[in-house]
Amino acid sequence: MVNVIQGMNGYQRSNQAPYSNVGFTVGGSDQELDIHLVAQHYLEPIASFVVLVMNDEGDLEFSTPHEDPIKAGFNKNIKLNNGITYNGQLVSAFRGLTPKMPILVKVKAKQGKSIQFCGVLHQKGSQEWSMIPQFQG
Repeated sequence: MVNVIQGMNGYQRSNQAPYSNVGFTVGGSDQELDIHLVAQHYLEPIASFVVLVMNDEGDLEFSTPHEDPIKAGFNKNIKLNNGITYNGQLVSAFRGLTPKMPILVKVKAKQGKSIQFCGVLHQKGSQEWSMIPQFQG
């Protein structure tokens, strides 16, 4: 499987975008979102994510209704390699992520604000994070 992902054998995917087992689906409105953090095919042992937003901390309420315990917290001024600065909510579960066990993150806007959702980062190493794709579904 590793050789296929790295392009080191004869198999060629029709979609040449980088492969990602981990992604997210999102649904709702600018007042309330459900973000499902999912593993498509196999176990993802590191279930640590940052939900990126342009909102300030007081604008939104985050919850993970089916996770206990969880490590979470709001982070300001996250500057990505593309030079854009975001805010974000850390969501880190004390379990792996599997196709049948996604993590649900609920985001609610406060005081008439709109949710300015920008994407999701996944932790790849102790100091390495990368954007994950949005899956259809």
